[in-house]
Order: sequence, then structure tokens, then C-alpha cells
Amino acid sequence: MAEAMRQTVAGMLKGIERYNPEHLATLEKYVEIQSRENAYDLEANLAVLKLYQLNPHRFNMDITCQILLKALTNLPHTDFVLCKCLLSERIVSYLFINLFLMFS
Repeated sequence: MAEAMRQTVAGMLKGIERYNPEHLATLEKYVEIQSRENAYDLEANLAVLKLYQLNPHRFNMDITCQILLKALTNLPHTDFVLCKCLLSERIVSYLFINLFLMFS
């Protein structure tokens, strides 16, 4: 299922359509599929974070956490840094405060 979805999403991410907020629901489903099926698509995940940046009212913390965790699994590549750069300071501090509280 992840491979079929990858092809669909690749078509959605071409040109100006990459920033179409109507694609957000499909892209969020794709993030969940990546988590379930141990797949990874950095370009799709960056597109989700960029759409959240452009449409802050559509922000989804659960999806964002899944994207960041998937990026961490791709270390030593810089995917995590790329993803983090698309998040606002407020969101980053919220995420790391909660992470600190969870592990303390």
C-alpha cells in the first residue's frame, strides 16, 4: 500500500500543487501509512510540514511527531534538522518541553 501511495503522492507534489492545502488530508494519511508499514518519504513529509507552516490552523501535532520520529530513524542524514527548520519556535519548544517531561 505504501508503494502505491508513494506514486500518488509524487504526482501531488509536482509544481504549485505541492502547496495545495486540499492535499493535506491525503498527505497525513500517507504519513500514517509510512509509520505502519515502516516506509519513509522525506519529500512528502517536508511537504506536510510546509503546509502546516502555510496553514497553521490545520496543524496536527500527532502527524508532526510521527514525521519527526521517522526523520530520526534516518540518522545520520540531516532529515531531522530539515524537518525541525519548518516548525515554528513555539512548536519546537512545546515538543521538547513535553519530551523532557515524558522522560523525567
